[in-house]
Amino acid sequence: MNSANPETPTTLAAKLRAAGYLEPTGIQMSSDEAHDHALRRCGISNCDQQVTPPADLCRDCDDETEAMARYLRAREAYRRELASQPSLWSRIGNAWVFFAAVVWPRISYIAISMGIVLLTAVALIVGCATAAKGADIPAWVLPGILHEETSSRYIATGAIDYVNRDDGKDGEIGPFQMTPAAFDMVKRSGEQFADLRTNLPFAEDCCRRYLGLLYTDFAERDWFIAVGRWNAGPHGDYGRAWRYAKRAQRSGGGQ
Repeated sequence: MNSANPETPTTLAAKLRAAGYLEPTGIQMSSDEAHDHALRRCGISNCDQQVTPPADLCRDCDDETEAMARYLRAREAYRRELASQPSLWSRIGNAWVFFAAVVWPRISYIAISMGIVLLTAVALIVGCATAAKGADIPAWVLPGILHEETSSRYIATGAIDYVNRDDGKDGEIGPFQMTPAAFDMVKRSGEQFADLRTNLPFAEDCCRRYLGLLYTDFAERDWFIAVGRWNAGPHGDYGRAWRYAKRAQRSGGGQ
């Protein structure tokens, strides 16, 4: 072959088409770009120069047809590589599938778990606060305890007529005869146990707090049992607690 007549990439592509070789379709690529990649696959590194098949394109080929076939195979291989690469939309779709299948379930599980824990904590706090409110305590409870402990009573103004001011044998003080252990369970910062003797509204408030604690934690939300636990203790004798609650219920005007 006469190598003095170099053919440009465009001329070479036209010659391949004229020879009956079908060019791959489906990918937009310039003739020069495909030509350069095909030359690299054929072992020719300087793709900027014009080449003359088959002498420059395939030096170990026997004829021009074999050189063209080798060129075409290299060009088709390159286009297949491009076709196998995922598109931008395909990558976005794969990322979305991964997020929906792997990431989102974990986020949902954590969010639901935290929500359940938060709601449970709020329910417990609200429940305890509601149970501890004085308005939830039956009308007979405080007058009954007051009468049984110190023979005291509420007068018409709502104040306490504190009668027997003696301290109990186990350290109980105040009109409701509250024990040091019970006071420690409900006291707030700065409050003093000795004030139960003289500050009667404070003594009543502490009594309400402790009854609320007994009601929620030790009496199965039963005020009758809570009153019994006031006298017998959170884990005291059940029979003693029952008898005390019956007396307090009668003294307080309950049924």
